[in-house]
Amino acid sequence: CHVVAEHVETYTTMLHYFPAMLLVGGVGTFEDRIRGHFESEVRTCEHCIKADCPVTSELLLEKYLCTSPPIFAFVVAWQEACATKEHLREVVDGIAQEMRPDKVYRLVATGSPCPPYLLVGLICFY
Repeated sequence: CHVVAEHVETYTTMLHYFPAMLLVGGVGTFEDRIRGHFESEVRTCEHCIKADCPVTSELLLEKYLCTSPPIFAFVVAWQEACATKEHLREVVDGIAQEMRPDKVYRLVATGSPCPPYLLVGLICFY
């Protein structure tokens, strides 16, 4: 950012969005693909837009996990209005039964390893 040397936003969210296509095929594990998606997210710096001479500086987001939450909720977003049964099957098959948070997020040192989380359900709606 050209206005401040570093820009830090702290927020807590229970929902973590990623596109359905991320789960179909691809290279690496479930965790690798999600982490790659999260680490490629950029936003325009609001300080740069509001500056006297507006600039559109893009900030690469880094997501850190500060605590081990009781649950994780992932939201799989489709880009098309309808999907075939085959595509839905490929997406569901791409969801791992176990997820290790330290493979998806950067961790703030906690002194103890993060336990794996197990898939316990899916909620589907349209």
